[in-house]
Amino acid sequence: MKTNNYLKLCAVITVVLVVSLLYIPAVSNTVEGIVLLYLSTSA
Repeated sequence: MKTNNYLKLCAVITVVLVVSLLYIPAVSNTVEGIVLLYLSTSA
């Protein structure tokens, strides 16, 4: 995969993740739970 395509793919994934976090409550709750679980186990 070329660098230009990789950067575009990363940008698209980031935008989709941010929009889903803002507008879909179930996704944001799930991501929040995963982050809290990770932080509590690695602390």
